[in-house]
Amino acid sequence: MELGQITTAARNKVVKVLGWSALGVTVVVGALWAGYEIRLRRVIKRRTPYELFSHSGDDGQWVDDTEYGVGV
Repeated sequence: MELGQITTAARNKVVKVLGWSALGVTVVVGALWAGYEIRLRRVIKRRTPYELFSHSGDDGQWVDDTEYGVGV
């Protein structure tokens, strides 16, 4: 064997490590995406009628361009 050449067993080990790493990353990304979707659906179902207005949930900082109150 020459210097710099890789054996078949070593090559298989590298491929196996890369494959398992890719699978692990895929599982983590899938779990994060599923958690995000579940949370998003739960948040959408718990909305109140007041969230339909433009500045609902603001911390009370009224500026000149906002509407005052709820209505027309």
